[in-house]
Amino acid sequence: MDEQTTESVIQHKCPGCGAPISYSPGDKAVVCKYCGGKFDVSEIKDSEDSGADSKKQFDWGDYKKNLSKDRLKGTVSYECSSCGAVIETPSTTMATTCPYCNNNIVLKKSSTGGLKPNLIIPFKITKAQANGILKKIASKKKKLPFRYFNSYRIGDIQGVYVPYWLFSSKIEGGITFRCENSKVTTTSSSRRTTTRVYSVMRSGNLKIERLPVDASVKLDNEMMDAIEPFEYSDILDFDSKYLAGFFADRFDSPPDSELPRAEDFMMDAAELEFGATVTGYGSNEVTQNDLKILDPKVEYALFPVWLLTCRYEGKDYQYAINGQTGKLTGEFPVSDKKGGGIFASSFLAFLPIFYLILLFIQIFF
Repeated sequence: MDEQTTESVIQHKCPGCGAPISYSPGDKAVVCKYCGGKFDVSEIKDSEDSGADSKKQFDWGDYKKNLSKDRLKGTVSYECSSCGAVIETPSTTMATTCPYCNNNIVLKKSSTGGLKPNLIIPFKITKAQANGILKKIASKKKKLPFRYFNSYRIGDIQGVYVPYWLFSSKIEGGITFRCENSKVTTTSSSRRTTTRVYSVMRSGNLKIERLPVDASVKLDNEMMDAIEPFEYSDILDFDSKYLAGFFADRFDSPPDSELPRAEDFMMDAAELEFGATVTGYGSNEVTQNDLKILDPKVEYALFPVWLLTCRYEGKDYQYAINGQTGKLTGEFPVSDKKGGGIFASSFLAFLPIFYLILLFIQIFF
């Protein structure tokens, strides 16, 4: 059966977390199984709705033509009976621990391997190094509770290949800006402000290569953003041999569902880049956007992440470590016995989104 284009698909997403949602007859409401949100049907808008302030929607056409139609060989998909995670493991795996809920008896065979990825960045950071990174950072936390790390075992840290959609395109066309310059003239008896308004047009093209968008609903987007960027100098054509000894999370957010995020990133980047060439004015704003997308495509990639969950006084603390660069994000508890109240110290380090986007952009005027 032919795949539907994005124009013929209506997607409903949770207003709270962006995950797919479904109607629950018993609740007579639309519910999100990921964040627990419950909404009246009237609160949910179709992804095709376009308000007056909506951004330009690109025509993505047959952008999925480069995705592999093959299934992963030598792997088996498992569904966690506790949290519902679906992961890929080598077919020889007999028993393991779910990397998300840490339940030891959770996996049941569900199907043969899933969609074969196009690309992979192999692990460079070992399990021992990942544990060392966590403990080194924790050692600098003066109010970390004593015996905190007794809440987990060294073997609990799990290496997971996280799924990403890599969007690429060429954006071509023009943008018109409304620009203003104001001049104030003061005399002994009056003060006059003269404002000159200009219409400034810029045209050219942008080439966006492999813009990454996290394809896993289970992993918090902010946590994944915090351990980026991944270095593309290590990206390789996919080979299942790199999966040996690790999990591979299977995407649960298809590329169609992530198109709005990709479009927002691309449009913001385009307006920023074109706007940066409009200088000499006090202010400017976009009044007309005539950009179009050419040769769009998406690739399926797996990026390496170490995951660890510690439980302390009834609360779970989750950590993610970039399996290529060693960058860590997570939250540490603070003991009131070491002074001060009980509070959390966060390691979420956010870079400006445009800085990350511009790593994947080439611009030509």
